[in-house]
Amino acid sequence: MGRGVVHAKEFHKTLQTLEGNTVELAMHIAENPFPIHFLPSYPQSLIELERLRLASIGPVTLNSDGQGSWWDGNSAMLKESVQRGGLRPQPLQPPPSLKIDISFRQTGSMMWTDCDYGASLSAVKLLHKVLLCIAVESNDGALRTIIDPIALAKGIFRCAEVARALKEQTKGEGIVTSHSQANTKQQTLTSLEQATHYKKEIGEHLKQCTELLLIVAHIQMDFLASVSSRQADATEKMFLLERALGPIIQATQLDKDLQGVDGNGEKVNLCKALATKILSK
Repeated sequence: MGRGVVHAKEFHKTLQTLEGNTVELAMHIAENPFPIHFLPSYPQSLIELERLRLASIGPVTLNSDGQGSWWDGNSAMLKESVQRGGLRPQPLQPPPSLKIDISFRQTGSMMWTDCDYGASLSAVKLLHKVLLCIAVESNDGALRTIIDPIALAKGIFRCAEVARALKEQTKGEGIVTSHSQANTKQQTLTSLEQATHYKKEIGEHLKQCTELLLIVAHIQMDFLASVSSRQADATEKMFLLERALGPIIQATQLDKDLQGVDGNGEKVNLCKALATKILSK
């Protein structure tokens, strides 16, 4: 075997690993667009499904809230970095808390600043770009990455619920411009206005991510169905995906309402149709 062939195989293997790690990071962001204090708990049926799957592997302790994320320690480091640059993090109105437990709400809203909003916005922009690449690649018939079904369901649930909550909280708070435009007149904006700019932009990205996640889920389901006769585990993955997505779509009502937006537009109608199809499986 020639050296060039060996190098090509090593490169391909490295590329696959890089793609897998990138998708895993993107799904982690989808599950954690904000710190855990602000995020809704997953539906019990999804928690039980994950518990059953993990139990088949071996003894495991499952943290149903998914605590432990890229936010851990990140907020403090961001603030320290800003302060070293001679600036001061600006306290802003926190995002809406979807936690029922009041202790989470109190903990989460203690110190929320423009640094935290900036970190969230950068993360969801990255998530959007990765999902767009997956959707385009998959639509071309080159599905190289199968996303874990439960991670996919968790990502759809959190993106949809947070996007909806942000939309509700900022309703009637003025005309939105992108945060980059808002920065040019930052000196004249109040803290509430700055927070509103951030929340509307993050919410719009999460809405688009929900749409892309639904599209990717649909493509992945069709792909698994097409290869089930050739791949032994494809049927199992498809069944798991259907069981994971059903409760999520019911909880978010994405088959009826996509983050509260009007049912106009080809993309919105497509996503509602996809949600309905998945729910009917």
